[in-house]
Amino acid sequence: DFTTGCCAAGQQHSCSMCNKLDSCCESFEHCVSCCLSPEHKPEERRKETPRAPNNKDSGVWRDAFEYCLAVCRTHGRSTSHENAYIGPRHHCFSKLGKPMVGAAAGRRCRAFWCRV
Repeated sequence: DFTTGCCAAGQQHSCSMCNKLDSCCESFEHCVSCCLSPEHKPEERRKETPRAPNNKDSGVWRDAFEYCLAVCRTHGRSTSHENAYIGPRHHCFSKLGKPMVGAAAGRRCRAFWCRV
């Protein structure tokens, strides 16, 4: 729906395709949906997050939907070697802005190998 920015069908604020540990999702649409969930406080976060990183003079986001659209876009923090994604969940709305890998993603690592 172009007037509200919401989908006509499907579950509203679905986080089923996102990782709750790092707030990263496999698709842009799922990221925006989950980001808009009241439990993630998008209205509060949009007011405290400048439009340009580290530049408070850039202003804040107009509404929660615009904020979630922006933070869910992929960027340099979710890539490796500039042309490959770190992992399949590369649309993130956390302050970290990238998926957790290795031990932080729930794997136990010892020396140079990891196991799930």
